[in-house]
Amino acid sequence: MVTVIGIIALLLSIIAFFKSEKWLINLIIFFSVFTAAIAFINPVTILPFEIPMMLLLLKYAVAFIKNKPKIDFTIIKSTIKNNKIFTAILIFAVALTLSEIWILVSGFEYNYYDLLYKEDRVIKFTLYNFSQYIRYMFYLVVMMALSLKIKDRSEIKGYLKVFGYASLFAIFWGFVQYILYCLNIPYPNLIFNNNPYAYQGFDQIMHNFNRVNSIALEPSTFALHIGVFLPFVLLPWLFSKRKPGKMILIIAILTIICGLFSFSSTIILSFVIQFLIILLVIIFGKNKDKGKLFLKYIFIAVVSIGLTYAICISSSYIRNNIVSNKDNVVNVDDKSDIEEEVKNESEDVINSILEITINKINTGSAEERWAREEEGINIYKLSPIFGVGITSVRTFTLFTNILVNVGIIGLISMIYIFYVALKNVIKNRKKDYLAALVFIFSIIGMLVPFIFSVPDISFIYCWIILVLAYNYFNCKDEEKKKKNEIVIGVDARGLDANKAGIATYIEKNLEQFNNFKKDNVKFILYSTNKIDLNFIPKDNFEIKDCSKYKIGTIFVRYFLPKILYNDKVDIFWGTQHVLPIRNENTSDIKYVLTVHDLAIHKLGNVGNRKNTIIQKMYLKKSCRSADSIIAISKSTKNDIMELFKIREEKINVIYLGTNLSSKYDLSEKDEKKILKKFNVENKKYLFFVSTIEPRKNIVTLVKAFEVLKEQNKELKLILAGGLGWKYENIVSAINESKYKDDINLAGYVSKDEKDCLMHNCKCLVYPSLYEGFGLPVLEGMAHETIVVTSNNSSLPEVGGDIAFYYNNIFNYNELALVIQKVLEMNDKDKKVIIKKGLDYIKSFSWEKCAKEILKLLLSI
Repeated sequence: MVTVIGIIALLLSIIAFFKSEKWLINLIIFFSVFTAAIAFINPVTILPFEIPMMLLLLKYAVAFIKNKPKIDFTIIKSTIKNNKIFTAILIFAVALTLSEIWILVSGFEYNYYDLLYKEDRVIKFTLYNFSQYIRYMFYLVVMMALSLKIKDRSEIKGYLKVFGYASLFAIFWGFVQYILYCLNIPYPNLIFNNNPYAYQGFDQIMHNFNRVNSIALEPSTFALHIGVFLPFVLLPWLFSKRKPGKMILIIAILTIICGLFSFSSTIILSFVIQFLIILLVIIFGKNKDKGKLFLKYIFIAVVSIGLTYAICISSSYIRNNIVSNKDNVVNVDDKSDIEEEVKNESEDVINSILEITINKINTGSAEERWAREEEGINIYKLSPIFGVGITSVRTFTLFTNILVNVGIIGLISMIYIFYVALKNVIKNRKKDYLAALVFIFSIIGMLVPFIFSVPDISFIYCWIILVLAYNYFNCKDEEKKKKNEIVIGVDARGLDANKAGIATYIEKNLEQFNNFKKDNVKFILYSTNKIDLNFIPKDNFEIKDCSKYKIGTIFVRYFLPKILYNDKVDIFWGTQHVLPIRNENTSDIKYVLTVHDLAIHKLGNVGNRKNTIIQKMYLKKSCRSADSIIAISKSTKNDIMELFKIREEKINVIYLGTNLSSKYDLSEKDEKKILKKFNVENKKYLFFVSTIEPRKNIVTLVKAFEVLKEQNKELKLILAGGLGWKYENIVSAINESKYKDDINLAGYVSKDEKDCLMHNCKCLVYPSLYEGFGLPVLEGMAHETIVVTSNNSSLPEVGGDIAFYYNNIFNYNELALVIQKVLEMNDKDKKVIIKKGLDYIKSFSWEKCAKEILKLLLSI
């Protein structure tokens, strides 16, 4: 049999499952205060919040199976280090697990007489013991997930609002329950509770007063809920600078009254401690309006207690003299009789209050509690490290209960959870003083019952409050964006004055983005160096100063996640083979990664040590954590699939553009000046441009040049580009050549110099060992130059049938033969190839490249 609330919770949870996880989380929070059972399946009861909780975990499991993410231990390590509440709950989960493993493996068994249930009992591992362990682990996993999912304060405020609505319903139902009791109407168990072991109802009576338990099983657990909720309405009315209004005052008073109606010593003690601390905050705080605050405080206290007292007297009088004795109704005209009855009811109220406060320490209940605690400690001594298994023994306080059942490890980890939450709130109190007060007092409101009378850890709203309290000060208020604005973060490292390679790729695409009319798209550029752009960025471009971070890769990987989160970035474009780690800050940010080449992975030691380490450490991880990958050629895409086992549909091929923004228009005067500078006025020279490093196979080119010189005495060779990794061998080969005087190691050349030299050379030679794309091949065609290149990697894909190829990359004789063929070509054939090249490169434009990239970025 399932209760009405159970059916409602089930239907709403099914709807929420297909809507969003946020709906499910809201349902968990709303129903978390309903601690009376909604269904009974022997021997397990089901609570309302467990239904949306199960569906939420199912949703996570389905997403996990669907996406098949690779486990990234870097992310796990970062999460454990940075998210203290996650770590604290994880430690407690480990303690819980160790306890169960110990009792199972050790075969622990202990017979004793249970003082609470008045029966002989045995402690050992049972299926019930295991089912309760699964239940609590289930709670802890959801709480850890919640601690990772929360992203901003507005989200937390929304969750607290839901908790408030649930609390208001509980308070309302508490008064309904009290009215039903006074009118002698049976409690409707079917609505909230069908647990045959713990029927909810009016069975807990103190003198002539029903103890209100509302939607909880016991008055003390309802009192716990009221103690946690009270600061959320009391403190804003007291301390808020803006006038909160009469409604919040009424709610605060009703909350206190409902709590007092529980007739629980726990709530009385909790209220007293909270009120005393509030009084100290008012007296010793820095608030200028201390007098006004004090009067507010006294007003709430007096009105709440006075109304509670008046309601108790009148309701008891009604029940005893009107409802229960209809045939012998008191003569209302006899004022002395009425006064006597009221006096009797007043004495009952006072006796009730004394019974749950001053006199309680002398009652059998108090003696039983002390004996129970002593019994628990004696059992704990049998297994002090791991305890005797969760739910094996039930004491009267949470911390003793944890000590007995989970051992000293469990107790320390439980205390650590409260410590982590409180420390973070207190440390950050200046950021939001009122919120800090609310969270501190709500935690005090749960600590008092846990210390004195509530032994269970199943009150999930307490865990939720602790998680929200911790995360509130780790989040920022959600900044308002323009309507439908999408924020794209870009790894813009390398965009300094001397741009080459990847930096050129970044700038050319950003320049095109700048030209597109995309008012709803904002770009934020991140770099550890000063960014120097060759275009004037529009208002939707923001350059972020990250110069305080010295090591670019470490910055992107480990420091950028928090910055991206704070900047409300939706999509991050990793342009340099490294993506930020995935953690609680970046879980909702989409990653797109451009992979330029995999030379280090294909050829081995072909780059400087630093770059090699970076590529080996992070490229594979980044590819796997990316939501989408841009490969700059089909060859690169195939390499990614082969080496990293990335599925094909995740990789998009987007070709680069050419660097020639307009037709070659250098003046004759400037051209002559440049040619003279490099001593090639006769234009009889071969040209190479790229970084001077072993991967470019320049030594083979030098040897091929030596062969060509035998037949072409006037021929020269210009090698343009900055010195790269292990350039020394190349310089040695040049110096040892008998034609070294005709080989010009030009170094970095300006744009005009490169354009001039490329346009006037006999041919551009690019004998690279491996290329992700090979942009110089297209640049040569754009400058009306015939290109000779290697027949490997992406080069034939980029060069098409326009370029000339040689097959054996280290065979300089073969390379010399291909170049000689070009040198001997007549002008007519040259013009045909040059025209084909100019037509061919039209399909490789930066505008097209940028459009495809931006389309991909926005599509995810």
